[in-house]
Amino acid sequence: MAFKIQRAPRGLNQLLSMFGGESPTELEDRARLVIDAIQFYGATQMQLGLVAAAAVNEGVNQTLVLAAQNWTVLFSCHANFTKTATQTALRGELYLNRTAGGAVCLASKDLGPFGATESGTAMVPFFFPYPLLCPPGTTVAASPTVIGTDANCIMSTVAEFGVLG
Repeated sequence: MAFKIQRAPRGLNQLLSMFGGESPTELEDRARLVIDAIQFYGATQMQLGLVAAAAVNEGVNQTLVLAAQNWTVLFSCHANFTKTATQTALRGELYLNRTAGGAVCLASKDLGPFGATESGTAMVPFFFPYPLLCPPGTTVAASPTVIGTDANCIMSTVAEFGVLG
């Protein structure tokens, strides 16, 4: 009765040939460690960008330019909206525009509950799973897409980023 011999591979070539059929024709003679240093460099040039307005109307974008002439590494961004005691609804959205092609919605959030005891600052946050490399002129924008009862709201757009170069 025939059976397969089970044995562990004795090296990388044998391991690769077990799953792909043939051994590679060329292989580096040593392993090289590669470290992505962009996070470290971006962190040393850390900045906090902020734009704020006291009376933003529904649907108006508040835009923050990260760096007009330099590449940046974007770590996180958020928008703050101030809820008042008279508001019946408030929805905030956060956008990122890295190209001339248009903005991408990063986060959208209903900022309830509402009422006399529920006034104060509400946040729409977004944290990237890894730092995001952004070309010059990249913008972060926020917008109150719904403002119930009140005509406008107090809003600020904040981004944490590093400037490269």
